[in-house]
Amino acid sequence: DRTKDDRDFPYIFDSSEVKRVLEFCSLLVGYDAQGNLQKLKLYPWQKFVVLNLFGWRHKQSKLLRYRESYISVARRNGKSALSSVLLHYFMAASTFRSERAICFSVKKDSAKIVFRQFLSYIDADPDLDALYNYSKINGNATCKGTDNYLEVFSGSTDADGFQSGYAVADEIALQDGQLYQLIYDGQANLPQSQLIGISTAGFDIGGWCHSKYKGIKASLASNTLPDNL
Repeated sequence: DRTKDDRDFPYIFDSSEVKRVLEFCSLLVGYDAQGNLQKLKLYPWQKFVVLNLFGWRHKQSKLLRYRESYISVARRNGKSALSSVLLHYFMAASTFRSERAICFSVKKDSAKIVFRQFLSYIDADPDLDALYNYSKINGNATCKGTDNYLEVFSGSTDADGFQSGYAVADEIALQDGQLYQLIYDGQANLPQSQLIGISTAGFDIGGWCHSKYKGIKASLASNTLPDNL
């Protein structure tokens, strides 16, 4: 355990913050395939993501260690569901106030996947519904308690200068990385911000996403991952 054995190790693990996020997740309810209400239960891999994103902190500042994540799993395995759950946490339970959240992709339908999942939890819970003002048509929402607000956009939308505390990049296998980088750069002044990139595997061998995947794979093999990813 480097947090105990290595005095120079610059990170600590805060299990209390992980517990807080997981407890929040357990409060959400949704409809199953038969239309019955059920409490949210995260898969083990989803809990692992939460553990890493919220548990690891800089020792001195206590700020998040990981501000960017890359999630690639097969379809229907919960990557959009997890992103939408964490979106609710950002909107309603984080320390952010009057800050923007973003769901984006190169295609409008892809950009709205996480937003529709986000709305599904609102549709299932009257108390959660009362917490938001939202428009299903326009793709936006505002949390009344925190004034954090969510926007959905796609394609060539001019995102230069967009600041966001939480952002989800859906189907990054279809992206060329330009919009992703603009969103990432827009988070530079928010040290607690997070950018979640999610996708199934794509077919563009040599494209931006494939190159990113190969870079991460090589870094894992050599144990040289960036400190924020």
